[in-house]
Amino acid sequence: MDTPSGSGLPGQHAEETLEQRDHEASGPCWLNEKTWGQVTREERYFCAELFSVIRQDFRRFVKFLNLPDHKVGKTNRTMHWPILETETNWDPAYEICFYRDIGFYRNSGKNGTIPAGEFSQKRTFDLALFSNEAIILIEAKVHQGFDGKQLGHLNSDRRNVSKWTKVPEEKIFLVGLISSEYHPRCKTQKHFDLIITWSGLACWYGDDHRAKQIFSRANSVRNQG
Repeated sequence: MDTPSGSGLPGQHAEETLEQRDHEASGPCWLNEKTWGQVTREERYFCAELFSVIRQDFRRFVKFLNLPDHKVGKTNRTMHWPILETETNWDPAYEICFYRDIGFYRNSGKNGTIPAGEFSQKRTFDLALFSNEAIILIEAKVHQGFDGKQLGHLNSDRRNVSKWTKVPEEKIFLVGLISSEYHPRCKTQKHFDLIITWSGLACWYGDDHRAKQIFSRANSVRNQG
């Protein structure tokens, strides 16, 4: 997978990479001088790092989503990738407790009452990108796979998010982010519009030593038991 053009000169990248390596932090002795990032298997850690990268340049991430390399979920919709506008003013978000927070915001004039609904107030999306015309909801996995309960939520999320935002259902995209070592069954893939991998991200951000290192580790955690 090619990295995007216009991201700097090769020589400059080499110098930056060496500098980053020279200043790479070491961890405590009780972790054999490994950093927590080199030890943790928590997907929220890796999602937080990805969120930081996306916020620096959301257009670059959207271009990654538009690459033809990814698996496309076998939904009933007729649209095909690439379909995302890179010049749209996307608003990245992390750990989105969507129904709870939008319910509170919409009803803040009523003593902050959160309305009851047919969905869980605690339903949380790992990552998202919001715009006026479309919404990208990302569910990520590192050392685990998707379970039936989570997939069941996805069946209604598109409809419910559309209800709250007025963004058409066909413009709400569900993306699975997984290890390249995880091979979900076809019936699991059908719940998503697109499936991307941590290894793909590591390649796409190959000019960023820290991001590449983190995303590569996220991809490898699944094989570590």
